[in-house]
Amino acid sequence: MAVVYGLKAKVYMWDGQFDKAAEYARKAIDKSGATPMNEAQWHNPTTGFNTATSAWMWYLHPTASNMGNLANFIGHISNEADWGYASLSKLQMARSLYDAIPTTDFRKYSYLDPDRSVYAYQSVRGNEWLDEQPDYMSLKFRPVGGDYSTYSVGAAADIPVMRVEEMYLIEAEAVGASQSVAAGVQLLNNFMKQNRQSDYSFNAGDLRSFQLEVLKQMRIEFWGEGVAFPTAKRLKPDVIQHYEGTNFKEDNFKINCKGVKPNWTLMIPRPRWIQISRFKE
Repeated sequence: MAVVYGLKAKVYMWDGQFDKAAEYARKAIDKSGATPMNEAQWHNPTTGFNTATSAWMWYLHPTASNMGNLANFIGHISNEADWGYASLSKLQMARSLYDAIPTTDFRKYSYLDPDRSVYAYQSVRGNEWLDEQPDYMSLKFRPVGGDYSTYSVGAAADIPVMRVEEMYLIEAEAVGASQSVAAGVQLLNNFMKQNRQSDYSFNAGDLRSFQLEVLKQMRIEFWGEGVAFPTAKRLKPDVIQHYEGTNFKEDNFKINCKGVKPNWTLMIPRPRWIQISRFKE
């Protein structure tokens, strides 16, 4: 039931029914009894984001019998996994977003800082391997048990679909939009101080600034999980990927545009035979 409440909260947000979204996000939090992930769970080198915690309201669990060496989530998202595409592409957080995370927010250290001395990064692949990796590379998703070489073991991971943290952020924005910005800001500050960054403090007089701050926190919180994507499509925050010092390497990824990127809309083309049959009719 908590997941159903959570789905309703997400749909109400998309529809702009913020009072209902706030109501159902709170119902989801209360019904689930879930608690946000802590720093130890987040950064665990063998169970981090591959083993469900009390925060995970809904998750998938593929097993070795229903996956291939390339057809699995961990192989696409975990840079430590040695059997998939992630180890070749070296997935990174955008530098502009990384730079916007304070050093007091423990989530920052899921990504390799250019100054490797600022944090004692851990990887089952060892320090020598870490030293060879690019700046801003993600260590958020780990192979199961630290097994980075055997896909049938390392990829048999829990995959998060809905975490309670999303409900807290939905509630904050929805309250800010339906009651008052100040009330929403208070909820966001409470969540962040208690669970992510003890010295966090945000102030906003207008709704738009507050909504963009919530979106930023969703992008940080749910990197690689896809959760912030609908919020970004709804808020249309502008996309800036071409800037001084960008870590988007290829020109076709260095895109600046107003609102949303055109490729954020999934196009479903009609097969040619349908067009022909209609023409004949």
